[in-house]
Amino acid sequence: MSCLDSSIANIALPSIGARLINKAASIWVINAYQISDSRGVLRWPPWVRLSGYRRVSQCGMVVFTLASLGLRLLQFAAHTDIARVIQGLARPAS
Repeated sequence: MSCLDSSIANIALPSIGARLINKAASIWVINAYQISDSRGVLRWPPWVRLSGYRRVSQCGMVVFTLASLGLRLLQFAAHTDIARVIQGLARPAS
């Protein structure tokens, strides 16, 4: 799922950059996800053991899907970065 999401974002990066005022800020759409994804990988294992794999996986998918919907609805670069951070934090759980 991580490879698919990163590939989709990299392919869509030129059109994302066209929508943003600051073209250089468009790279943070990718960086925000990758940084938060790597932080999430380190933080999720204790919670998974306590809460159960299935519950954490289902919650991670719901949060990731809601953040994806937020990406579609949001128009500003800062909001896009925040939604990508939420996706990155939720992805290791799913």
